[in-house]
Amino acid sequence: MTFIGRHTTLSYLQDQPRIWKRIPYLRDNHCKAPPIILAVGDRRRVYAATKHLTDPVPVPALAARLVRPHNPRLTPVLGRVFMVIGMAGKVPVMVVETQMGAPATQIIMEEILSDQITTTAYKTAAGTLTVPQKVVIRAGTAGAINCPAKPPLRVGDLSIATHTIGATGATIQALTALDMWHPDTIRRFRRDWQRLGPDFTVTPEGDPRADSTHRVVKALEQAAKQLSPGRYQLGGNVTKDSLYSEQSASLFQHLCRTQNCRSTEMEFTTLAATAAQHNAAYGMINSILSIIGVEESWISSEKRVAAIEDRTIRVALQAAQQLAEEKS
Repeated sequence: MTFIGRHTTLSYLQDQPRIWKRIPYLRDNHCKAPPIILAVGDRRRVYAATKHLTDPVPVPALAARLVRPHNPRLTPVLGRVFMVIGMAGKVPVMVVETQMGAPATQIIMEEILSDQITTTAYKTAAGTLTVPQKVVIRAGTAGAINCPAKPPLRVGDLSIATHTIGATGATIQALTALDMWHPDTIRRFRRDWQRLGPDFTVTPEGDPRADSTHRVVKALEQAAKQLSPGRYQLGGNVTKDSLYSEQSASLFQHLCRTQNCRSTEMEFTTLAATAAQHNAAYGMINSILSIIGVEESWISSEKRVAAIEDRTIRVALQAAQQLAEEKS
């Protein structure tokens, strides 16, 4: 599949060698990004990741200065999202914002995971990283789902997704050619969903389920064990379209009991499906910022939110480094 339009700086620079040949990382890789990708919700988290990378390069900002050095603010838009390429140890990593919701995530990840933008053999000053497949880790935020007989998640904990239940409208439309209103759409969606690979199944209750790549889950767990001991759990996730569907607490608790779903957010199903279509490994780790069904569980302190998200990013980066070094 060829991506539609230009949404990242890298796609804008593809036909501008006079610019990308002056940008570190890009100049040695024909304007391509590394195969190890950290996908975060917004640019605040991209900036947060930057301080944990060696030699980080903010690609859009540098490109803007090169296009119009005397006044980069007047430069035409070079992509809609912020991204940084840097080194996690000896591993080149790209951190990119996907913004909020499934449609934005699909648009950005379809472009990022294409072979026009990322490559599995990446040159740096430390050598060439070669991996068998691209890896994308979502590092985000989520609401926790607690239910009887499950160890409770607390605000500030980390949740590592072993699988996710549900499908957003963006995913359904992508697999059923937009025909949302045809009476046969659900049957066709489930058929095409399972064609994505063995990790894409349908539960006995009829819900679409996507399992995270096992080695990504393992790497995230090992990193969390070191960097967040006692403050993380593994479990399923529920992906939804609406932020405000948290009002249906009983449904979430049912999925907690029957499918071991411990968190809910809006992007992971779409990220998983897009990654599978590009033969990329994928996983997710989230900061728990609220508890479903518990009033006033939101964190009001921006400073505390930033600290929790920073821990999530550090775990994701350490896991990404481990995954790359396993196969390098």
